[in-house]
Amino acid sequence: MVATRIKVAAAAGVAFGAAIVGGFGPLVRHELSARAARYGAEVAVESIAPTWGALHLRGVDVTLVGVPAARVHLDEVVVTVGGAGDVALRGGLIDVTGRREEVVKQVLAWRAHHAAASTGSSGSPAGSRPIEVAGLDVRWQDDARQPTQVAEAKDIRLTRAEGVVRLDAASASGRSSFGKLELVRPSVTLARSGERVVVRELTADGVESAVGAPRAEARRARRGQRGGEGHRRERRATACRAAACGAAARDRAGAGDRAGRRAGSAGARPAARRPRAPPARR
Repeated sequence: MVATRIKVAAAAGVAFGAAIVGGFGPLVRHELSARAARYGAEVAVESIAPTWGALHLRGVDVTLVGVPAARVHLDEVVVTVGGAGDVALRGGLIDVTGRREEVVKQVLAWRAHHAAASTGSSGSPAGSRPIEVAGLDVRWQDDARQPTQVAEAKDIRLTRAEGVVRLDAASASGRSSFGKLELVRPSVTLARSGERVVVRELTADGVESAVGAPRAEARRARRGQRGGEGHRRERRATACRAAACGAAARDRAGAGDRAGRRAGSAGARPAARRPRAPPARR
């Protein structure tokens, strides 16, 4: 009897918890959508799991209105309930595709339209709450199909507190037509000075560079794209030249044969007989 009651209580607790979570998810999604709209963003969340003192959002996709060049996917976002509302981002990818000028234009237009939401009622930045990022990758390329400029950073770790931001990464690299550059475990510290953001410190455990190599690779790639038709044209031109040379040689050989035959026929013609003188009279 007691065991049966325990099972019933456990089942009731599970059902009650499921009902709370089931009703909690849409509420959190609605609040997230409302807050994201203030910043000119759209948010989609795969699942929401409330725990003691925190919310775990998994599979978070963020898009900025008017910035189609950027896509953001976060594996997990943990928001602390109560206190300063600390935020932790764990894993994900920020993927940006487009020419630098176009990307900067989109971002500046987005900031101009939503600058009011970036400050609170007290005039302090709305994003001043403590935030921690771990395992985030960032990638930019100027073209999705045939990029000529690429920059990326792997396993970014970010901490922000009291207006100071520190960025660490396992690696960072960039390549263009001028060459390529790779940084091993780079680190940068940023701080706000009035309206500007300044670099306080920039370090790296190692630097590797190569000048001109990507340019040669790009030339080879372009030659490879045009190579099929170009090689065919070259082969056709070579065949035409060979055919023309062969025809000319045959013409010369034919002319020589004809001249030889004429000379041979002239040498074999019998000489004309001279008329005999009449016999002398006696």
